[in-house]
Amino acid sequence: MKQILLMIGMVALVGCGEKEPVQPTTPDTEAPKSESTKVKASGGEKGRDEKTVGLESYLPGKRIVIGQLVKSLEIWQNSECIKNMRKLEIAIIQWGFSKADDAKVTLDDLAPYLKAGTNSLKCPAGGKYILTTVGEDPKCSHGHSLDYERGDKLPPAKGPPPSAPLEFWQFNKDGTLQWGRFDENGEAKEAGNPRTRTTYKVTGPMEVTLEADDQEGKAKMIFTKPKPGKGDALTLRMPSGKEKLSKAPILEVTPASPLKKKK
Repeated sequence: MKQILLMIGMVALVGCGEKEPVQPTTPDTEAPKSESTKVKASGGEKGRDEKTVGLESYLPGKRIVIGQLVKSLEIWQNSECIKNMRKLEIAIIQWGFSKADDAKVTLDDLAPYLKAGTNSLKCPAGGKYILTTVGEDPKCSHGHSLDYERGDKLPPAKGPPPSAPLEFWQFNKDGTLQWGRFDENGEAKEAGNPRTRTTYKVTGPMEVTLEADDQEGKAKMIFTKPKPGKGDALTLRMPSGKEKLSKAPILEVTPASPLKKKK
């Protein structure tokens, strides 16, 4: 009997010293991750910033120089040719003031009425000016026309681009935006209206919203990368939705600096 009681006591003592088995943790009982842990798992704060606010920290204090587009060259050539034909149109009116509408007119007839003569009037795309009678508008063999209206199809660009100065957009640290060109000496010069104040605000990973004092609505500038550099591009979309620039090539990105004021 004593031996049985002794064995029972030893078993009781051993049972009191045992620990309960640890239950395995299941996904349902797993403790929730902290916000910082979630950020680390997704690449950290740095990774998140690079995706969503890259422009916000990158653009201020930058000058982005853009190249000329084929579309811009078409517009420029069309505009220059129309300017020339306007001069011819005025000269025709002066020469033919006392003549009938069906009187034939030539470039030689108009030379005295043109300050620099007819040789200065050349279509930048290589077209030739066609004159017929006093009652008919001058025409361009390349297809430029005095009847052109915005939105009409433009004749294709032809020939080398003009030696026009490069354009740039300057994103100042105070939130203002300036449009400019480089002059013949390579000096950065303001090209926009000096009385108009334009501001910019980053509104997307690759989008900037522009607002000007003299313009209703807001324009958009859209980049191809959050941190644009040489070889990338930008698109400028006006408040109407029309693209003034479409994937204009970025030639270089440099630090912003004070611009030479427009006279």
